[in-house]
Amino acid sequence: MAEYKTPGVYIEEISLLPPSIAEVETAIPAFIGYTQKAEKKISNDLLDKPTKIKSMLEYEQYFGYAEPEENIIVNVMEDYDSSGKLKSRTVAVPEPATTSNYLMYYNMQMFFANGGGQCYIISIGLYSASGAINAADLNATKGLKLLEKEDDPTLIVFPDATNLASSSDFYELYKAALTQCHKLQDRFTIIDTYPSDEDEFAKELRNGINLGTDYIKYGAAYYPYLNTTLKYKYKDTDVDVNISIKDATSKWT
Repeated sequence: MAEYKTPGVYIEEISLLPPSIAEVETAIPAFIGYTQKAEKKISNDLLDKPTKIKSMLEYEQYFGYAEPEENIIVNVMEDYDSSGKLKSRTVAVPEPATTSNYLMYYNMQMFFANGGGQCYIISIGLYSASGAINAADLNATKGLKLLEKEDDPTLIVFPDATNLASSSDFYELYKAALTQCHKLQDRFTIIDTYPSDEDEFAKELRNGINLGTDYIKYGAAYYPYLNTTLKYKYKDTDVDVNISIKDATSKWT
């Protein structure tokens, strides 16, 4: 309501009609990949079913959490004086040599932490002991085939694609996504880069996605990979703790 600073008679018009332009989401991504579970009411009832969510809480409720890492090592170095008193303690946690291939959960954390709203989740399978990422499931068999029937999504994202077994599978997947964008003309593909020599990645990307301009205009590639402060999910019992002790003789044990 307006504020009036002088006495008088004022006429204030109040519109009874709704705004002529309704507020709608301008970009609704669809994340296609693997999840810990896919369950709303009964086991696996959300597998291979495009599902709209709007919060990290909903994602965790329906699709679970990240796969716990099994290669986390903690190195503890303790320095003692001649009386046995602790002088200093240093704790170091190196980057794991290998990590889980399943990245959907971490992608969702970043999406919502950076202001993301509504999005679609297409769970094409659950975590497996082998950690396999199936190119066919992401592409024609399940993922993209299911997405093609949905009108709302405007962005296509494959969180697990960089862990495909081969670069040929990787590029064929993104070529299929760009082809769908070209066909429907209502969506755009977010493209990762396949692990390779950093001096050659751009060349490999161009050669791998060898489509014409009418197709590649529906995609954008991002490089280098992001470094984040997100914490790995793990079980305490799976963490290896190595303790090194330095005594008064300056020897480590």
